[in-house]
Amino acid sequence: MPPGGELALVNRFTRDVRRHGKWARASRADGYFTAEDLEARHDEYVALLSKYGHTAQDAPPGARLMHLRMFYIPDEPSGER
Repeated sequence: MPPGGELALVNRFTRDVRRHGKWARASRADGYFTAEDLEARHDEYVALLSKYGHTAQDAPPGARLMHLRMFYIPDEPSGER
């Protein structure tokens, strides 16, 4: 992805989400996790991508190339950096 591509992708999602119907979804959550919890969550996310995703060669009819991202970052209480 070109420089600035991740931000452009987020902006495109915000702009076009309603136009894509079931093809565009978002979720967000807050919670308390340990570093081990986050590592397990990441590993399960990658496993889900492998389970439900396809390569260009084995994609079934109707499949589309999708841009999926997951990120997490700790909260920074006021004054903390």
